[in-house]
Amino acid sequence: MELRQIEYFLAACGTLNFTRAAEKCDVAVPTLTRAIKALEDELGGQLFRRERHLTHLTDLGRLMQSHLSEAQAATARALSDAERHAAGENRLRLGVASTMDANHLVSYLRTLREMAPKLDLHVWDANCEELEQALADSEIDVAISTRP
Repeated sequence: MELRQIEYFLAACGTLNFTRAAEKCDVAVPTLTRAIKALEDELGGQLFRRERHLTHLTDLGRLMQSHLSEAQAATARALSDAERHAAGENRLRLGVASTMDANHLVSYLRTLREMAPKLDLHVWDANCEELEQALADSEIDVAISTRP
């Protein structure tokens, strides 16, 4: 499975039109069609059902749309992290539950500072639900929280 196949598949999912998807990806329709066909062959089933001028996702297509969207997002995050690493960025956005014992937090932060003295540390204090959302939205890198 190749990243471009995933890109083409997701573009076709978004438009349900191979011509518009090809335009969006800046490729010819046959190129997009071949890539999606290769993906279908690898996955062992059709991703789209084509009826006259209508295109629909199959059950497999809907399932793969979810998984491959996540894979594409993870790939984008990985590339971003690699670029930041290559640029020497050494930042950590740490979310901490408001209910956390300050003594524990100070101890954790002291140990972290000793282990990574050049770390650019940003600490964000919030409740557990806000921390979960911040993680999901990539606003913080790590969260320290408690669960009831």
